[in-house]
Amino acid sequence: MAAIARYAGARETVGHRVCFLGGDGQVGDVLVAEGLADRLGLRGGWDLIGLWRLARLLRHLRPGVVHSHTHALLPTLVALLMLPGTATVYTENSPRALRPDWKFRLLYRLLSRVAARFVALTPTMRGAMERYGAPGARIEVIPNVCAIPRAATAPGRRAIPTIGVVGRVEDQKRMDLLIEVLGELRRRRIEHRGLVVGGGTRLAGLIAQADRLGLGQTVEFAGEQNDVVPWLDRMDLFLMTSAAEPFGITALEAMARRVPVVAMPCPGGLADLIERGGLLLPDRTVAAATDAVGGLLQSSEQRSELQARGQAIAAEHTVERIFPLLERMYLELAGSPSPPERQQAIA
Repeated sequence: MAAIARYAGARETVGHRVCFLGGDGQVGDVLVAEGLADRLGLRGGWDLIGLWRLARLLRHLRPGVVHSHTHALLPTLVALLMLPGTATVYTENSPRALRPDWKFRLLYRLLSRVAARFVALTPTMRGAMERYGAPGARIEVIPNVCAIPRAATAPGRRAIPTIGVVGRVEDQKRMDLLIEVLGELRRRRIEHRGLVVGGGTRLAGLIAQADRLGLGQTVEFAGEQNDVVPWLDRMDLFLMTSAAEPFGITALEAMARRVPVVAMPCPGGLADLIERGGLLLPDRTVAAATDAVGGLLQSSEQRSELQARGQAIAAEHTVERIFPLLERMYLELAGSPSPPERQQAIA
């Protein structure tokens, strides 16, 4: 989001404004400080003050396109009521869309009638959106941007390798499985370190689990970080254990930094990414993950092959490649294929 906002700001065709319904966290802080975003402080879907702020902002900006990334029903309705006739785009980012959910059935019933376009992050997510009723003719597959710079060279071999992950420490990410894999590596006497970058409601439990498995001095918990590059550069392997993943942006960022990526299979678009640029495990067992990680730590040739594949995939997701796809869609929906003035899109 930050990369797109900055890149769009330098374009002469589309003005781009980010609107955070909540916006808590370091990314929100940075974009608001740079004047690239508005933060409404919404404290839930029924926060009337936050919804009023959203209505006032939309009335003030009068964008030509509204690109929504939220599955909250009331903010969606506010945008539709405040800007009748304005083109609406919806991108699906929620893992809840990968299972039956009455709220999403209701949301898609509404959006299928009013949304001009739907954006799927991967072909697999396109299928999930179609199952909820999104018309296939209105779905475009546009992946996420990898905003961090690609590493110029591969890191040298370290005496003690580090297996890590970046992400929110929540139930969906199943980082407890990562800790179990590290514990099994310890049981097999394979020397290593662990690194978990991210915060969340399950962080305390994850730390306690590491202590129970005797990993208290082995695993580092770095918390939420605004710049993940130096943390990724400390990793020798990146292991994703998510239970569901619409895209897997942190895996793509690891590929950009030449960190070999290993992932457990799960519903969503992660497999679309990993099958081309990483190692997709045959199942979600700790044994299979430990075998794969242990084998990679012993094979510099396999790691190099994964690094090369991952770099090639990351190169396909630069802001210079992805934003023109969004820009073309915005201009088409705004009815201005070659506008003399900047069109405004709000995300």
